[in-house]
Amino acid sequence: MQTPRSPGMTNIDNALFRHVCDLFEALLTVYARLKGKKRRQALVKVTMKWFGQFKTGSLYTLMRLLVPGEDHARVYHLKECRLAGCLSEALGLKGTSRGNFLMNWRRGDDRFPSSQGDLGQVLFAIVQNESLCSKPTLTIQRISRFLDFMVEDCKATSTNNLVQIKRDLLIPELRQILLSSTSAEAKWLVRIILKDLRLPFHFRIFFRAFHPHFYRIFQMQRDLQSACDTVNAYIQSPNGQWSDHVKPKLGVCIAGMECGRGTGITQVTKRMANRVCHVETKYDGERLQAHIDRSWPEQIRIFSKSGRNSTLNRYQCHQPLLASLNAEKAIIEGELLVYNELTMKIESFGTVPDFAPNSRMNTKNRHLMVILYDILHLNGENLMHRPYKDRRRVLESVLKERETFVELVKYTLVDFTNPNGGSSLLADLFKRSVENQEEGLIIKDANSRYIPGDRSHWLKLKKDYIEGFGDTAEFAIVGASGCPDRPGCFSEFTISVLLNKQDLVDDDGDSDVDLVPNSRPYLLAVFTVKHGLSDTELSLLQPILRERSCLKPTDYELDYAVGFNHRPDILLSSPIICELLGSGLVRDRGQRHFTLRFPRIRRLFIGRPLTDVLSFDELQSIGDNAQVDSEKINGKPVSRQHRIVNFDTSFNDSDDIGCDSGEDGLKEPSDALELMYNLLQRLF
Repeated sequence: MQTPRSPGMTNIDNALFRHVCDLFEALLTVYARLKGKKRRQALVKVTMKWFGQFKTGSLYTLMRLLVPGEDHARVYHLKECRLAGCLSEALGLKGTSRGNFLMNWRRGDDRFPSSQGDLGQVLFAIVQNESLCSKPTLTIQRISRFLDFMVEDCKATSTNNLVQIKRDLLIPELRQILLSSTSAEAKWLVRIILKDLRLPFHFRIFFRAFHPHFYRIFQMQRDLQSACDTVNAYIQSPNGQWSDHVKPKLGVCIAGMECGRGTGITQVTKRMANRVCHVETKYDGERLQAHIDRSWPEQIRIFSKSGRNSTLNRYQCHQPLLASLNAEKAIIEGELLVYNELTMKIESFGTVPDFAPNSRMNTKNRHLMVILYDILHLNGENLMHRPYKDRRRVLESVLKERETFVELVKYTLVDFTNPNGGSSLLADLFKRSVENQEEGLIIKDANSRYIPGDRSHWLKLKKDYIEGFGDTAEFAIVGASGCPDRPGCFSEFTISVLLNKQDLVDDDGDSDVDLVPNSRPYLLAVFTVKHGLSDTELSLLQPILRERSCLKPTDYELDYAVGFNHRPDILLSSPIICELLGSGLVRDRGQRHFTLRFPRIRRLFIGRPLTDVLSFDELQSIGDNAQVDSEKINGKPVSRQHRIVNFDTSFNDSDDIGCDSGEDGLKEPSDALELMYNLLQRLF
């Protein structure tokens, strides 16, 4: 087992940045060599030994480098393309072949199969044979000062001249840092700046290796500095109980309690056996956690599901929340939605960002609406240990609802101590939810305590989680990109539809594209998908993607839909037909077209004609039909979006249903064997 080299010192700030990079490399080696429980234990053991060499210094400084994605205080406003330009200029490579290679980082380097879309790895490939610095000299403190400098000098502005001035200030400092770095240090520094370390395991490893309760504290106080201060205080008071420190703090986000996946009525009934549950409507909005303290100048702070402070972006719901809640101090949770005053309905998913301060979207006759469902703190009292039913009663007692602005979620009490009665009632509620075009149901144990990150006491039930009830259609994959969730391969795919499907079909209606002379397919890229394939399937797919990789396709024309700004790392010379499963159609922010929501790949088809792909008009027609009022449907299906069926309690609850993530990726879909057979035929 490889272990990182000893820092040779006990102070964090004076330790070399090289030792942070050595830890990352050692963990990657462990991950590649071991599997399962042994892998997890080894990752923690290596990290614990590494932490054990430090006795003094700032834990917060160190954790900001180890988990940069959770460091919300540093915002660089730098994406890969802009950072690649800065690197090229700082190294004097602008206009050279190596500079062009750096700017084309999406395609990666053939010598490094895992470099697709990885700017850090591409930089490493460029400079590894001629090290920027022969002997590491950069300290953790020096790197931290540089990153703080970047926060101040990389702020995006609306004036191009100011952006250039900031860039001119950044380049000399970046050049000095790079010339003092080894190639490995440069690679990891780039990944830290991009907040994407591309480590194939969860970042909680770093928390648990430092202290068994550190991650619990971080979930309770989802602010890196606050969590570091709290764990240090706990370590310095050995006689204290850890529970004294693991408690909510007003103004610091709490990690949300999660929902497990319900794959059918029978499965939910078994999971909730002998419990009484609140069954609530699952609203299609954005999760919101509001902290209220009327002694603050702003009185309210709002956090998103990711833990980011969204107070300014959600200013329109400040006053309604403050006016509705009869409390001096409180932490409440709910769903943020958009209410349309003309249609008198809640709008579909993706419209909340229209109300951001910098948005140009029309918000006339529309306003933000909050559906509240939980309270975690009230006037100095922590309520998280109390049962959900009690917290609900407390929330009811302090909330004065304002219709369409601030409301309390409605619920139905379902008693699963009587399996037949509970199952029958749940089936009726679910049928009604589908008929009303709602996203689904949330089933909550009435006696559950609020445990951040826990998903064993709450379940969500959606139609696309159940075999045969989701929305499926055929699309074309025209490009692929690397994804930090699954590094080392192309795992995010650009999905397209046909613009000229009628031109590809002959007068007899034959769908073989080759039968129509002088016809050329026109494809429109509309969204991306990165879920549904197992690690095995992805590895089998990689040679095909590389074989079909091209700079510009010659067999078809490709364009990008308005508002769809993603550009793939590689384009495919010949598209791959796929069947996607989703949970309805939505219009994303800034887009005029419908896309599949939460898409997942069910099957890939090698050699299928392109005319099997959905056309743009067909996709929009399905989306338009999905907007038909439920009163006009009368229980009959009008499109793929509205498959109204007879529900009973004998749903197929196979383990293959859904795509729950495991340690090594997503579960294999039920049609994986057919996919592997097709891929193996193609490869051999």
